[in-house]
Amino acid sequence: MRRRKIIGGALAGIFILIVAAGVGGYFFLQSESFQKLAIRSFVTDTNRATGGRAEIGKVDFQLSTLTAHLYNITLHGGEPPSQPPLLHIDKLTVGLKIQSIFRRKVSLSQLLIEHPVAFVEVEHNGKSNLPHFPQRQGGSNTSVFDLAARHVLLTGGQVNYNDKSIPLDADLYGLTTEIHFVPIETRYEGSISYKSGTLRSASEPAFAHSLDARFSATRTRFSLQPASLKMGSSVLSLNAELTNYANPTLDGRYDLRIHTQDFSAISRPVTPVGDVSLSGTVHYRGEENEQPLRSISIDGQMASNQLTASSSEGQLDLRRLQGRYQLRNGTFQARDVAFETLGGKVSADIELSYLDTTVVGRLRTTLRGISLQAAQQAARTAEVKRLSLIGGVDGTVDASWTGSLNDILARADLILKSDSTRTTQPSPQAVPVDGTIHATYDAQPNVIAFRDTSLRIPSATISAQGEVSKHSTLRVQAETSDLHELAGIVSAWSGKQPASLEIAGSASLQAVVQGSVQKPQLTGQLSAQNLKVQGSEWSTAKFGVQASSSQVALHDAVLISAHQGRAVLNANLALQEWSYHPSSPAIVSLSVQRMAIVDLQRLANLHYPVAGTLSAEVTFHGSQINPAGSGSVRIENARAYDEPIQHLGMTFHAARNSITSTLDISLPAGSANGTISYTPQTVRRVPNAIPWKRRGEQ
Repeated sequence: MRRRKIIGGALAGIFILIVAAGVGGYFFLQSESFQKLAIRSFVTDTNRATGGRAEIGKVDFQLSTLTAHLYNITLHGGEPPSQPPLLHIDKLTVGLKIQSIFRRKVSLSQLLIEHPVAFVEVEHNGKSNLPHFPQRQGGSNTSVFDLAARHVLLTGGQVNYNDKSIPLDADLYGLTTEIHFVPIETRYEGSISYKSGTLRSASEPAFAHSLDARFSATRTRFSLQPASLKMGSSVLSLNAELTNYANPTLDGRYDLRIHTQDFSAISRPVTPVGDVSLSGTVHYRGEENEQPLRSISIDGQMASNQLTASSSEGQLDLRRLQGRYQLRNGTFQARDVAFETLGGKVSADIELSYLDTTVVGRLRTTLRGISLQAAQQAARTAEVKRLSLIGGVDGTVDASWTGSLNDILARADLILKSDSTRTTQPSPQAVPVDGTIHATYDAQPNVIAFRDTSLRIPSATISAQGEVSKHSTLRVQAETSDLHELAGIVSAWSGKQPASLEIAGSASLQAVVQGSVQKPQLTGQLSAQNLKVQGSEWSTAKFGVQASSSQVALHDAVLISAHQGRAVLNANLALQEWSYHPSSPAIVSLSVQRMAIVDLQRLANLHYPVAGTLSAEVTFHGSQINPAGSGSVRIENARAYDEPIQHLGMTFHAARNSITSTLDISLPAGSANGTISYTPQTVRRVPNAIPWKRRGEQ
């Protein structure tokens, strides 16, 4: 009996102690001392785990539901005091569930994160405000699957990312993440989304976008099914599966629809219109010491019904775009890329190798039936549309480069064919074009070379051979059998009336361009036969020319009239960077023999009532403000304003900054002579008295 009382009393005492401990523990959990202890413990563990500096405003714990609430959580990284913290969370709710007391096994029943705001800053030198995460020293191997978080929810999230080293800015608003745990399959299922995000690079406009993704994860596999990223009307859809977290392998399929108008802000001054679709597969296999670009492979195909690129200079339409592409082992290849444009077809292959180091690029383009007329119609420049070039272009354009396009080496082999079925005669506004172009361009030494290049229109042919570079040697030959038709084409191109210049005959030009592009040197020979200009007729006109930035010279210039007379000119004029100055020295030698003044006036498009035969011998040297030289001019059998002139002679002499001229004239009514002095620097004329003598007077 006594033993029962003792046992009963002991049990009652234990019960009282348990109740007292429970009541005391409850009040302790609600006390300020517990909050300080809990906050200190959480802060210490967070600092140790992240390497940052944590702050927690308040903590409370509900024993009945094993739920902890943490308020105003702030994590500081390397940001200065004036900048926002790395991370701030308004409220964090952690719910626990005891699965086994004896095994001391606890899981997360819920993890709720309310309004997290993150600020990530990266400076120009690559330094960021992210803390230096400490390396783990031993520790637990507990994984997220052991925690078995039944419900994870992130709401009202915001991410602000600013990378000055790229530079790149990214902001995410309305970030929501919800995750559920399926205990039977040891699998997480969840979603992540945000309705408003912006992405900005350097000074480019910001791109608004949104994300909606669903995923599942087990201990060995992570799946996206699917993820949808939207930017305006452009959509990227991705289904992917990742296995082996230690050495990850990813396989997926993507479908990308690009609405080009969404990117018009960064394509200026070109405005694109149209949609492009890209679809294919992606594979990634992580290998130790392997560059990411060599571990990823992408296969796909592109297609577009119609694309348009327009600017102030013109509009280009592309139709039926299609092609295949592949990225593998750090090499990108696009094969069988084809589209229709400008009345013809274009196909291209491109290869970019060593994307992870120094890029080596190769491009081969094939043109078939590209219409010159369609190319002109696509242009919005009035000068281009004044002429209608009739013909098509076939050929290839190849290019290769290493590093940047500043090292490009390009080659073009093109054939131009006019419409062989064309039966109408060519007009100044419609010009058939035939020819071949073989050209190479080497950007490194800045050399353009032409080989067997020629262009033909019905009235003219031009050919080029050689190169343009710092040490150019380019030979150009041009011939025309009908200067009248060629003049009409030139007038139409310049916008002038075709009849503004009356010219006919044939001509040829042989020229050589040497030196650099900045300081070219031109040597040429021009000759024309059976020349008719403004009603004047010339059997031969030819001259040689030499020109550079410092001088221009005409040598052996000969003009022979179809009736009588000839003129020979040699001249040399000094220049200063292609500009003439009054002080520039010049040397001129002119000889004219019995040349009809009427023909000379017609050649110069002058219409004075003067006729006669001109002969002259002139030599000049010096400059405009300091002339020197001498000469004589004679006009025989002349008529001026219906008055006969039997003889008109003039001699001049230039020296010591002045010109002195002597005039001698004979008319049926009498004769006269006189002297005129002219000083170019002061523009001073000093005429002497001209005595007049009637016929028969002494």
